[in-house]
Amino acid sequence: MIKGVFFDVGGTLYSYNQYPAVMEFVCQQVALRFSLSNSVSELLGELLIATKKADRQLAMEPFYLFEHYFETICRGFLSAVTTTPNADDVIWCKTVMEQTLLNSLELKPDCHETLTSIKALGLYTSVVSNSDIHQLDTLIKRNHLAQYFDHITSSEAAQACKPDRRFFELALDKSGLQAHEVLFVGDSVEQDIAGAKAVGLATVLIVEEGMITPMHVGGTEVDADYTITSLTELLSLLPEQPNA
Repeated sequence: MIKGVFFDVGGTLYSYNQYPAVMEFVCQQVALRFSLSNSVSELLGELLIATKKADRQLAMEPFYLFEHYFETICRGFLSAVTTTPNADDVIWCKTVMEQTLLNSLELKPDCHETLTSIKALGLYTSVVSNSDIHQLDTLIKRNHLAQYFDHITSSEAAQACKPDRRFFELALDKSGLQAHEVLFVGDSVEQDIAGAKAVGLATVLIVEEGMITPMHVGGTEVDADYTITSLTELLSLLPEQPNA
């Protein structure tokens, strides 16, 4: 019987629907800072290339900081569209990208309602998120989500990133639950679903129409046990009286 639900955050509780606009904004700011004549479309193409290179470099590493991830993207992007960027340029670009993306994430409209219903069932709930500590803290505090979770863990705190099994094992240790008692909800087949299934968790893939999961690099892909398009649908997969 399912006794706990673990959640990813970006793409799961929060929507990435503003991600394309964020990338365009970064390109606009770079064009202004360096007085570039390139069109936003041209710059966007280079930014996407740099992002894919960073994805391939880091996505399957057992641990990395997202601060480093954004720096890697910006270093590659600026090197492609400007003269060799200095350290200040890279840090500036990293800050613009990270903060704009963080500020753009929108809580899914059924998030509070769904989490309230899950807690009313008496289920253990947890956040298991690939993010640096300050990023995750910002998202949890922004919409008062802490009240819904028994524990919240970032990859920085765990010193492991999904799909590395150490992150999932740490979350299980904190919960005191067995793997077969937990349902993991995430938006990434490669990181969330593959990683959770490898340690024996039941899995739910949440899909948002038109969205491409970040850091998709063609790694290990498996079928989720369930697929949903809204958080509310999760309730139909849970026992009505888990502690009976």
